[in-house]
Amino acid sequence: MLLTAILAYVVTSPVFVKPLYKSEAIIFVPLTLFSQQFDQQGIGFGNNAEIDGHIQILRSGQLLDSLDRRFDLARQWDISLSEQGGRSRLHRKIQSRVDISKTRYSSVAVSVRDSDPERAAQMANAIVVLGDVIKEEILFENRLSAYQFAKTLFEQKQAEIAALEERMTFSENQSSTSTTGSESLRQRI
Repeated sequence: MLLTAILAYVVTSPVFVKPLYKSEAIIFVPLTLFSQQFDQQGIGFGNNAEIDGHIQILRSGQLLDSLDRRFDLARQWDISLSEQGGRSRLHRKIQSRVDISKTRYSSVAVSVRDSDPERAAQMANAIVVLGDVIKEEILFENRLSAYQFAKTLFEQKQAEIAALEERMTFSENQSSTSTTGSESLRQRI
């Protein structure tokens, strides 16, 4: 019994098993819908749909790849990305070290475990920043699409207005020609 306890202590000691340090960042997802920002006078946090969407961004492959590029995780964990399934193994490894969850107060907790406490903190902070960058890119693309759609509609309406104005001008010219012809006929009689 004593031998088992000693053996268990030795095998699980930091000599054989590297400890993982945990760093956590808690964020409140801001409102992104202008109408809600206006209603709340620019102050407020995202609703459940926005929070869930932000969590999806934080868990996305794009963010995981950005995290790998920033911290060179594939090299540190000796994962070859050129091998078949290498990127999937890397993503699974990152996902096993990162936990992203919604808190009961409608915030988002980003927890990172790593053998280096400083790197764990840097990774947690980087996930938050990268999530914001990706979200802004998505919002920009959506706004650009909406702008282009509105511009197309505006140009179509301008063309319709120009066509109507042209018809009105033609009708006015026809009308004045008819009136002039009628008046000259009356004058002749």
